[in-house]
Amino acid sequence: MVQQDHEVANEVLRWFIECYKPELVVTASRLAGGYAGDIVRECNLPFESVPHPSSPAFNRPFYNSRSHTVRGRELFQNFLKDHWVN
Repeated sequence: MVQQDHEVANEVLRWFIECYKPELVVTASRLAGGYAGDIVRECNLPFESVPHPSSPAFNRPFYNSRSHTVRGRELFQNFLKDHWVN
């Protein structure tokens, strides 16, 4: 990613969080999660990055350092169960 793209994306993410005040954030892309995670955590929001649903890792087990072998959809479901506030 070009530096200017990175700066604009960060600015837009901060704006979105400030404007919409989400309770949690999930990125459906591990690459996007790598860029967004720090900003979301700075805002003290629960955050998870899962593989994109079109990725084989969404439905097939892959290695995850926190839970060893897991499917992306399980990461997503577990994160929502753990952090969703009604």
